[in-house]
Amino acid sequence: MQLRTISALADWYPFGSGFRTSGGLFYNKNKFTLNAMLAANNTYSIGANTYTAAQIGSLQGEISFNAVAPYIGIGWGNPVAKDKSWSFVSDLGILFQGKPKAL
Repeated sequence: MQLRTISALADWYPFGSGFRTSGGLFYNKNKFTLNAMLAANNTYSIGANTYTAAQIGSLQGEISFNAVAPYIGIGWGNPVAKDKSWSFVSDLGILFQGKPKAL
């Protein structure tokens, strides 16, 4: 698993309190890579066909996502407030990575 993202987000505090909405973009290079060695005595079904481990050897795969992903969210707290030395912040949001692409 490779997790690589860079974000550019903006917060808006509509009520002058700790509640905020957030939005922005992520440069998204997240991906999952699979390398599998197969057990010698087993058979494997791929699609409508069945193969022995000797016929396949090993399996490799990769799942990736869109390179640019929009984000929206809501949260509570202001991590850069001038009058606080400690603060608690929480966020809940959605990152639209798109449909995974399997290679």
